[in-house]
Amino acid sequence: TGRRDRYLDAVIRAESARVHEAPKSQRNATLYVAALALGQLVAGGALTEQEHESVLLSAAGRHIAVGAYSAAQARKTIASGLRAGARRPRQIA
Repeated sequence: TGRRDRYLDAVIRAESARVHEAPKSQRNATLYVAALALGQLVAGGALTEQEHESVLLSAAGRHIAVGAYSAAQARKTIASGLRAGARRPRQIA
């Protein structure tokens, strides 16, 4: 439904912004928290794993660009958050 899509878009935008704007000391932890939150939506069927990784890698792009962590390290953090989120699925009504 339109309401469901708007909610999902808002959640994705919020988590992406959180990762993009993360302070230096919290970059990896923030990426993990966002990966967990969106991972719950993957487990609930609202997002695919590919969408999950793509959204978060894009959001982490500026941190990767400045060498805060590598793309491979970001993928590991994202995968870890996805696994944790899978333990607590969240569905959108």
